[in-house]
Amino acid sequence: MISETKTCRLSYGLVGVMALLASCGGGGGGGSTSTPPTPVAPTASLSVSTSDARIGGSATLTWTSTNALSCTASGDWSGTLATTGSQSIAITKAASTFTLNCSGAGGNANAQATITGWNAPTATLSLADTELLAQNTTTVTWSSTNAKSCRALSGLTDPIANSGSTSTPALAASTTYSIECSNPAYPPVSASSTVSVASTFDLTVTAKYQRPGAAVLNPSTNGYVPDWSNPIVAPIRNVYIELQSANGTKVAGTYASDTGVVVFSGLDPAVKYTPVLKSMAQNAKGFDIWVANNTAPISTSANTIRTRYAPYTDRAAEFTPNTRKLKQSLEITAPMGWDATAGKLVDANRISGPYAILADALEQQAYVAQNGAVNAINKVTILWSVTNKGGGPLSTYDLDAGLVPGSGGFSYSGAAVIGADGKQVVTAQGSENIPFIFLSGAQSFEPMEFAQLITVHEMTHYTQRQSQRNDSPGGPHSEQGEYQDILLVQHEGLATGTATLIAKSPRLERYRQSGGNLIVSRSDYTVSGTPLGWFQERTVVQLIWRLFDPTGNFKLSGPQILAPFYSDAWKNGTFGPNIWAYANILKTQQPALAGAIDALGTDLKITFAGNDVWGTQETLLGNRSAAQTLPIFTRIPTTGSTTVCSVGSKAQYNKLGNRRFLRFDGDNVARSYRITGATGTVPYIALTAGSTDIEGFRKDSNIVSTGTVTVPAAGGWGFVGECSVILGSDPAVVDRQCATTPYTAPEETCWTITAVP
Repeated sequence: MISETKTCRLSYGLVGVMALLASCGGGGGGGSTSTPPTPVAPTASLSVSTSDARIGGSATLTWTSTNALSCTASGDWSGTLATTGSQSIAITKAASTFTLNCSGAGGNANAQATITGWNAPTATLSLADTELLAQNTTTVTWSSTNAKSCRALSGLTDPIANSGSTSTPALAASTTYSIECSNPAYPPVSASSTVSVASTFDLTVTAKYQRPGAAVLNPSTNGYVPDWSNPIVAPIRNVYIELQSANGTKVAGTYASDTGVVVFSGLDPAVKYTPVLKSMAQNAKGFDIWVANNTAPISTSANTIRTRYAPYTDRAAEFTPNTRKLKQSLEITAPMGWDATAGKLVDANRISGPYAILADALEQQAYVAQNGAVNAINKVTILWSVTNKGGGPLSTYDLDAGLVPGSGGFSYSGAAVIGADGKQVVTAQGSENIPFIFLSGAQSFEPMEFAQLITVHEMTHYTQRQSQRNDSPGGPHSEQGEYQDILLVQHEGLATGTATLIAKSPRLERYRQSGGNLIVSRSDYTVSGTPLGWFQERTVVQLIWRLFDPTGNFKLSGPQILAPFYSDAWKNGTFGPNIWAYANILKTQQPALAGAIDALGTDLKITFAGNDVWGTQETLLGNRSAAQTLPIFTRIPTTGSTTVCSVGSKAQYNKLGNRRFLRFDGDNVARSYRITGATGTVPYIALTAGSTDIEGFRKDSNIVSTGTVTVPAAGGWGFVGECSVILGSDPAVVDRQCATTPYTAPEETCWTITAVP
C-alpha cells in the first residue's frame, strides 16, 4: 500500500496555523485538540498636574492604558475616553475624586486621582485690649479659614493651631502680635495687631450744661411753663477745664473745643483727679469771654470789672483712674438746679447758669464770624448771679449788690470803673477797656440764663459795636407798641432778629415770675403786632425772619441776611444806619429778589421800592406830625438856614421825633453850622463823618441856646435835639449834664441850623 504525504508551511499566522493544523493532521482516521491562549488583562493609570488647586481654577488629568479596548470617566468627571489622553478639569469644590475605568478582552482596569480645592486663605488676629497701662495682661485671639497651617510671626510662640487664644504676660512696652496662614494654592496671608502700652494715661473730659426743655402748655392756665422734667443737655463750647490733685493743686488746665472737650495727657494712674470748670472761654479765633459773679467781689479795692470780679469755679466729683486703660473719659454736666421732689428751682444748685450763658455767647460768636464779624477788642465780660436783677433806681448801678435799673439785661460798651462801694462809675480814662454785659438771674425778676434770646441779643450789641456801626441811643425800649428812634429800631431789631436766625425759630422765649412760679413768655414774630412800621424794632425782627423762614418765599441763609451789615457799603457809607439802607444793599447783593424785597417792605409798612439809603421816599408818620418826622434825614444845604422840630418831654429819650436826623452833603469844604433853639433849650448835636464821631452840645455853666459844629469836607450825617430830652432817661442826670436849672422847654422845640459864612 502506497502512503500519502502532506506538507504544511509554517509561515502562516496564528489563524492560519490553526486552520492548517486542522487540515494537516496525521494519517489514519484519528485527530487531536489544542487549548486557546488566555487574553492579557488591561492596565490603566491616571495622574493630575497638581494635587492642590484653586477653586474656580483648573487642573489637567493625564491617563494611559494597555490591552484596553475602551475607557470611561466617573466620579467628578464623566464620559467616554480614548485609551490614552489628557483633559483640563475645572475645580469647583474642596475635594474632587476622578476615576478612570478601561476595559479589554482581558477584563477591566481602574485608576483614581484626587485634587484638593482651595479658596484664598484668611487670617484674623485681635486683642482684648489695644491700649493698656503698663504691667497689665491682655488676650490674643486668632483664627483662619482655608488655611492648611498657621505660624507665629511675632509676639506668639510656635507651634500654633489654625485658631486659638492665649493670655499675654504682663506687658511693659508696646507689643505687636502677628501670624501667617497659608495653603498650597495661594500665597500666605498675615494678620497682626498692636497693643500700645504706656505708664501714663489720657483723660478726655467733656463738659456739658443743663437748661429746661422747650416750654410746654399748661392746660389750666393756657400759658407756657418750663419743662423741668426733660432738660436739654448740651456741650459748653470752649470752656476752661482744669484738673486738680487731692490737695487742690492745679495739675493741668486748658480751653475746650467747640464741643466742650479737653484731652489731658500724661496722667498718673495712681493719682485721683478732680475736674474743675471755670466760667471763662476762648475760641480758636482768640475771642475771650468771662461770666463773672459780680455779687462776690474778690477784691473790693479793685476797680475794674476783671480785677474786681472772677469767673465761677465749680468742682466735679473726684475721678479715680482705671488701672488698665490707656485712654479714659469723663463727662461732667452742670445741673440747672431743679429739685423735682420739692418742685422748685434751688438757687444754690443752679450751677449751669454761667455755662449756659457761655455756650450761647460762643454760639453767637461762631454764627456772626461766618458773616465777617471781626471783634477789635476780642474780650467781653458778662456779669451774672442768681441775685442779679433790674428795676433799681435810675442811673444806679450797684454791681456788688446785683442791682441795676431797667430790665436787668444790658450791654455796656464804655470802660467801667467800680467804686469801693460797688457802684459803677463810668470813666474814659485809666480803666480796663473791656466791654461788659449785665444779666439778671433772680427768680423773682428774670432768670436770663435759661433764655438763649437774651444772651444772643446782648452779644449782638457787642458785635454791632465791634464789627458794624454803633449808632444807637440804647436805653429803655420795647419790642412792640412804641414809636422808636430809627437808629434804636435798627440796632435792637437786628439783635433780636439774629436770635431768631440762631434759634431757627420765630418764637423766642423768656422766663418770668408770675404768681410765685416761673412761666415762659413767648414772642411770636410770625404775628405782626401793633403798630407795625419803620419806627418799631419788631418790624426789623419780622423782616429778618421772613427773609430766612424755611417755609417762606425767600429762604435766604443767615449769612446772606446779615451780609449787608458787614459790607463796606454799610460800614463806610455816609448815611445813618437805617432799614432803607439795609434794603438797598440787600437788593444789590440779591438782585433777583429785589421786587420781592420791595413787596415785603410794603407789607411791613416800609417804603423800599424806589427809595434811597436816606429813606427820602418814606411817607409814614408814626405818631408825630410831618414837621417832627419827615423827611427822616433833613438835608442841610451849604448855605442859608434850615429849620427842624424835635419833640419830647424831659428824659423821655429814644422815642420817635426826640431827635431830628440831619444829612450834610460834602462839597470838599469844611463848613461850620450854628444851631439855635428857643430860650432855655440846650442843643445836643452829634455828627458822624466817616468813622469819626463829633459831639457838640453845651452843658453845665456854659448853657447857651446856640452851638456850633464843623462838618468835614466829605460831609456826614448827625442829629439834633434838646439835651435834657435825648441825653438819657434819668431826670437827675440830664439836669446835671444839660442845665443848671430844671428843663422848662416846650414839648416841641424847633431848631434853626445855619451855615456859617
